Amino acid sequence: MSRRRELSGISGGLVNSFVSRNNDVAGYWAIGKLCSYSLQTGEKELSMDLLTKRIRPPNPEFGPMLDKYAAWLVASLERQQFSLQVITAAEVRLSFDAQLGPDSMRSSMAGHFPFRCTVTLTDDLGRGHVGRLSGFVLPHDPRRETQSTRV
Repeated sequence: MSRRRELSGISGGLVNSFVSRNNDVAGYWAIGKLCSYSLQTGEKELSMDLLTKRIRPPNPEFGPMLDKYAAWLVASLERQQFSLQVITAAEVRLSFDAQLGPDSMRSSMAGHFPFRCTVTLTDDLGRGHVGRLSGFVLPHDPRRETQSTRV
């Protein structure tokens, strides 16, 4: 039973990787692209299921990112000697209306949107293993961003 705590470490590692600058979509920071998508759709929260590799609201542009993180999850479980069957749900929620910090912090970040990323891995015993990170993001704008050379 105590080994199940390692799943919280996996969710924490996943959320750290997901919000990092190394998570890109078509060579641009994924969080910025997801923020732009949120603004386009009017949805303040995006939900991604890593087991079915689906994003709500749907958008095929994010398919490669979902494939990458679904594989990341499987590899992380294998490293900890868990089978994928131990996970019944693997959700990434990205909220762009998170209430973060004092107003003075927000005003010093003009044009930036606060975000909160929550990764929840639900095990076969019904327990949730949660990782959370918050920060600020500028919506994707190819005119001011440099595309990654890793593309």
